[in-house]
Amino acid sequence: RDVPALVLRLDRAGRRSALAGLKELRKEARGWEWQRQDKIRKALLVAGAGCNTGAAGCATWIGGRDLRSWSRSPYPLILVA
Repeated sequence: RDVPALVLRLDRAGRRSALAGLKELRKEARGWEWQRQDKIRKALLVAGAGCNTGAAGCATWIGGRDLRSWSRSPYPLILVA
């Protein structure tokens, strides 16, 4: 729940910088066991969507298969970020 507030504090350059780290974390997390991935999935989805500076990048991030889950949707949080 704190992720949108953290993203909103970043300027454009800060979002770009954070996105680079989020991409690395996303790659790393693909190799984790399911339970560990599940702990960060929503936060990673919201943070990445908020840090992408373009619509196409944001849509690609949101549509990523590795960021989907069967639990409650985090999309209301994305709209805040």
